Parts: sequence; C-alpha cells; structure tokens
Amino acid sequence: MAHVDSWAEVIAALEGYADEVLETDDVSVEYLIPEVWVPPTHSGALPETLVERATALLLAQKDALQHLDTLHSATGRHLAAVRSVPSERDDAQSVYLDVVA
Repeated sequence: MAHVDSWAEVIAALEGYADEVLETDDVSVEYLIPEVWVPPTHSGALPETLVERATALLLAQKDALQHLDTLHSATGRHLAAVRSVPSERDDAQSVYLDVVA
C-alpha cells in the first residue's frame, strides 16, 4: 500500500499547486513557485486505482495553464498601457490620463 500512498501524495501536491493557480490573480513568481518541484523517482508505475485522479489532475493543470496565459496577456496589456504614458511632460500637454476610453 506504500506504493499507492506515495503516488497519492504526489498527486495531492500537484493538485494543490493547480488549485492555488486557479484561485488567484497574483502571478508573482514567488507565489506560483513555492519550491522547486522534482518528480519523484521512488514511486514506480502509476497504480490503476489512481488513473482517474491523475487524469483529472491533467485537466486541472491545463485549466491552470490557460488561467496563467490569460493573466499573462492581461499583464502585457497593462504594461503596454503604462509604457504609453510619456515619462516627461510638456507644460502644454494635459496632466490627466483618460483611463475610461
């Protein structure tokens, strides 16, 4: 039973990472990568009893990746907007930034 327990622990950890990504809009590297993950070498082949759970994990990881891609795109748009603001202002130019239109 230790073999199944080992794989269950691996899957639980990866499920936790996927859940954290899906539940946040904080994309800081420190938050998303709490530690360097190294695949276990002691687990052996995936037990048949965990195949369904591992398949669900794969789908959750794909959802998490899509969520990160969406956040990445939004961050890029925000950065482009910030970069469009001139760093120096001419006294003849407006001091207001239209954030609505």
